Amino acid sequence: MEMIKYLSIILSEEVNLTTPASSGLIRLAIKDEIGPFKPIKQLNLEEYQKCLENALKERLKNLNVANIDQIIEKLVKELIQIQSLLTMENV
Repeated sequence: MEMIKYLSIILSEEVNLTTPASSGLIRLAIKDEIGPFKPIKQLNLEEYQKCLENALKERLKNLNVANIDQIIEKLVKELIQIQSLLTMENV
């Protein structure tokens, strides 16, 4: 399973959005933080974490989502626990 898809499932449960909408938020956050020229499949753990903690957090604030810090903390924790998916995506 691709990293964004996995994280979007978790995010959708937390913010009561559909999985595709959550996936879109994560993808837009990546583009905000990293830029449009680096392929998503080339992101490393630190870049994903930076995207979640900065750009996604800001997007969730703009949507007036409650408990943003807890949501971001949960996503980062899951990201670290499943970081082997990043390796598998690049194979």
